Amino acid sequence: LMVYNFGTQYEFINAENTATANFKATISNVDAQAENYALFPYANVALNDGIQMTIPQIQHPAVGTFDGDADVLISEMFKMSGSNLEVNFKRMTAVVKVSLKDPDNLLTGDAVTELNLSVTSTDASKSYPLTGCRMVNLENASFGDWASASTSVKAEMAEGIPFVGGQADVYLVVAPQTVASDAVIVVSAKTANGKSLSFRIALATSGIEEMVLGAGKVSTIGLKVTSTNSSVKTNSDGTVTLRVDGEKLAGGY
Repeated sequence: LMVYNFGTQYEFINAENTATANFKATISNVDAQAENYALFPYANVALNDGIQMTIPQIQHPAVGTFDGDADVLISEMFKMSGSNLEVNFKRMTAVVKVSLKDPDNLLTGDAVTELNLSVTSTDASKSYPLTGCRMVNLENASFGDWASASTSVKAEMAEGIPFVGGQADVYLVVAPQTVASDAVIVVSAKTANGKSLSFRIALATSGIEEMVLGAGKVSTIGLKVTSTNSSVKTNSDGTVTLRVDGEKLAGGY
């Protein structure tokens, strides 16, 4: 956690390493009237011609949750008025839940170990950056211009996200935005048992007018793996590639 007051920066360490997020630091010569802002996580902050924060392109989510090190939080303004402070934060990023449905049990006992998501546009003048380094405005807790950007995000899960009850959910942290009907969403995934999944969804032909990725909100991309929309190929190295056409699920994108 970084605390910044337009001149001095401090690093606070999570004292208990728990979900309660109690941070502590030893600070001398405190200006009690200075206006301070806290930014999380510390490693994602850079001071280059202003304040920049990075949404990592490679993330490491776990079962049922996103990668906490990819989350971007900015606090309201506060003053150092005591040794114990309570500070409210705003979540700057959106979360995409990629829900892989396996109703025909083609992937029973398997687990997703890698997943890539990208968003491109059929309109050459438009782009949908998902990750990268971006300027931030502390006073109104908002994102500014991109310093560097990528239209993709990759999840790597060493332990894998298992298919439980015919479903595996992978959570990704991305930049908030509205994705319009000109967008094409491509999802690819690999499993622990050597299978590869590939999905492509053109919003316009899928009847989706737009997809809103709201800050602090979870948006679902539902994809179904069935025996009728998949083809299996055995590779020379013995691995199996399972190619799948994306199918929109009710209640999601």
